[in-house]
Amino acid sequence: MSSRSPAALPAELYRASQVRELDRIAIEEHAIPGATLMERAGIAAFDELRATWPAARRLSIVCGPGNNGGDGFVLARHAAAAGLHVRVGLLGEAARLRGDARSAHDRMRDAGIEAETYAADILEGAHVVVDALFGTGLDRAVEGALAACIEDMNGNPAPVVAIDIPSGLHADTGQALGVCVSAQLSVSFIGLKQGMFTGDARNCCGRVVFDDLGVPPAIYAGVPASARRVDMASLHGILGRRRRSDHKGSFGHVLLIGGDAGFAGAVRMAGEGPTPASSRASARSSCATASRIPRRWRRCWNVPA
Repeated sequence: MSSRSPAALPAELYRASQVRELDRIAIEEHAIPGATLMERAGIAAFDELRATWPAARRLSIVCGPGNNGGDGFVLARHAAAAGLHVRVGLLGEAARLRGDARSAHDRMRDAGIEAETYAADILEGAHVVVDALFGTGLDRAVEGALAACIEDMNGNPAPVVAIDIPSGLHADTGQALGVCVSAQLSVSFIGLKQGMFTGDARNCCGRVVFDDLGVPPAIYAGVPASARRVDMASLHGILGRRRRSDHKGSFGHVLLIGGDAGFAGAVRMAGEGPTPASSRASARSSCATASRIPRRWRRCWNVPA
């Protein structure tokens, strides 16, 4: 099931280890071959690419040595079958490919598409670049040839589609691991990764879409989400209507507790609310806030008495 509308994205977010467990359950307990999931992932990514850039005729697909690269090989084969001009750059050696990625590579080659050893000129003339380098398993600093490849993609004028997650983005924390692909579209599979919605992700993911690859809903029952997305659509109906005569005193009160020795600034600013229009008003607001802090806390936090 593909979800193209951001408002329709699942609320549930998962860590990388949980997504791997969802994959395992689908493959081992529901008898869906890994190669089938890879085929569906490549097709889903290609469908989203075509829907977003229907006029694109030239694709450059940059593949890594693992299953993310395998998704890229599938996409390349279907793109070529649709009449698009395709170039595939492989970061690594084809002889080292294993498992489903190896099978996907061989099917692509049998379809007449040869993977080239990656070089920057593979990106020249592309209407869209596909990032199929690394998926959720990357948790080390990006450097060397991988960093140079990502910088090539980021420096190319063509838009980038990231398969599953932008290469270089930590799937759990949202931290850019040194350098990260800056995608305009990210197509995520099986479970949304929590790192795609925090940290550096907003600079890297672009528009996020989701495809569950047709796995049965039962696979999610035993893997509780690590977090949940909250957006305005999910809040609809929870917040009641406001009467025209309502004011700040009509909606209860908030107690803010936070800070440590020398770190009271954030909770203090939260209590003050929007910045007053003048420095004089700001001073009055600060004094009012400070007056609500117990004396022993003021000494600890260096707040004026």
